[in-house]
Amino acid sequence: MNSNTHRSPAPSFLILVTAVTAVTGLMAVAGAGPANAMDVGGANEVVNAVGINSTSLGRINRKLEQKIAECMKTEGFTYTVEGGNVPADAVDGGASNRQAFVKKYGYGLSTTVDATKKPVTGVNEAYVAKLSKSEQKSYQLALLGFDPTANADPNAQFTPKSCVGKAFAILGDPTSVQSLITKLNGLTTRANANAEVVKALRSWSSCMKTAGFTYAKDTDVEADITKRLVKVYPVGSSTTFDSAGLIKLQKLERDTARADWDCSKKHLAVRDKVLSQLNRTFLADNQAEVNSVGSVIKGK
Repeated sequence: MNSNTHRSPAPSFLILVTAVTAVTGLMAVAGAGPANAMDVGGANEVVNAVGINSTSLGRINRKLEQKIAECMKTEGFTYTVEGGNVPADAVDGGASNRQAFVKKYGYGLSTTVDATKKPVTGVNEAYVAKLSKSEQKSYQLALLGFDPTANADPNAQFTPKSCVGKAFAILGDPTSVQSLITKLNGLTTRANANAEVVKALRSWSSCMKTAGFTYAKDTDVEADITKRLVKVYPVGSSTTFDSAGLIKLQKLERDTARADWDCSKKHLAVRDKVLSQLNRTFLADNQAEVNSVGSVIKGK
């Protein structure tokens, strides 16, 4: 699994998703969050050690938003702390019940958006809408370090000097969580290079094709759905979206994820075993680092 955590292009999700990217990314690479591959092997050792759950993510997000509001004020802008509108049972990306999450939300990409209503403009979006074009650009640069309305890259990251970047310093060393993610991604790369896993992935691909979904690798699934999502629900748009297209995509996402779950359960258990062993070894060799990140997430 990689660190591409669930992202919605809806602006009202912007801070919730962007600010906790590193934390939820840890869930994804460790095997608990919505990611390209399905974790059908149960709870992951690293996730358990770090203590990631919906409560901890919500607490961290509130702290981050408060810091962002303070920073934006010094930059001459108003930023209002709002509650994220990601459904409560989707915030943890299925860490509490992965199979139930897959059934209801698929990969958690298009499915957390209400396709029956036009996007609701939040307090911050309404504030930004009243600014001049140049002020809007300055606002986004102060907030994120880049202007998302001019950047179509759904994986664009906030910069360290932005208000989101500065707020992220409350997690201690701004690079600590990302460093752990990088190392865990390395474990996933090693697992996927295992000869038995390579063979299993071929069987997974064949299984998915039989179910009606053509993907050579499981890592291609989320990228494909994200690409489709941006077309029906454009990044940076709070008013324009293709409701019918979004509803169709949501069904496709759920159907794909359910097939992925079944095919992964049939063919990718070997990867769960390989990755689990790598995780146990990693924990033994990096316990202090995992404890450090975990203490922040757990609020200690």
